[in-house]
Amino acid sequence: MPSLLETQQAIHDALSTAPADSAPGAAGLPAGAVSIHRNNMLHALTRALALGFPAVEGLVGTDFFEAMAISFVRQAHPRSAWLDAYGEDFPAFIATFAPAGGLPYLADLARLERAAAVAAMVDPHPALLPADLAGLDTNGAAALRFEAHPSLRLLQSPFPVDALQTATLAADEGTLQRLRLNEPVRLLIRGTLDGAAAEIIRLAEPAFRFTRLLMDGASLGCALQQVPEEADGGTLALLLAGPSFRRASAADAFPEEQPR
Repeated sequence: MPSLLETQQAIHDALSTAPADSAPGAAGLPAGAVSIHRNNMLHALTRALALGFPAVEGLVGTDFFEAMAISFVRQAHPRSAWLDAYGEDFPAFIATFAPAGGLPYLADLARLERAAAVAAMVDPHPALLPADLAGLDTNGAAALRFEAHPSLRLLQSPFPVDALQTATLAADEGTLQRLRLNEPVRLLIRGTLDGAAAEIIRLAEPAFRFTRLLMDGASLGCALQQVPEEADGGTLALLLAGPSFRRASAADAFPEEQPR
């Protein structure tokens, strides 16, 4: 008689395989029961992916998206019962999904949607605000290192995926037809202080590089040395206008942080 663990594993295997690959009566269950449970699982997980990647679904259509989602579900099972968090690996899967090979921007569009979804789910507080840095002199500010907020993401793409997302969700066929797909973008994605939908902001190359340095732990002084275009403080002000950092602390610059 199989153990409980063996029975659970057999049921898992039966639900994870295509109908033609599963033996009738798998795990001691009638074949019809296995089929019902399998279909319910596939429906729930593909629905979760559709809710998490609405622009991807809108761009490729329901039938194509469902086929792609089912292929993903069969090899990537949820790690928790919280289905809002499901789909972390879906963008990487899309990049390898052969039928989507003619849509090279689709994986980056999915990465943007995933980053925005995660940003919207993260509690925006605590967040570092301009008032928290009031009173610092120049030397004190230069020594600051910032702890990135968990909602903060950077995304670089050779395609205008932010515009593609907006036009697709609005079903704006005219804009979709006019989009120049060879327009690279550098994007900052983060939550908002009021906990509403995520904010997606285009950055110029220096601002993107400056933000990356701060996210990677460079002191403000070192980041400014490496990206002198940011000496006016414009990007830092933008970052402090939303939940980009949790906190800042003073520390001496590490030797390896010297300008390259």
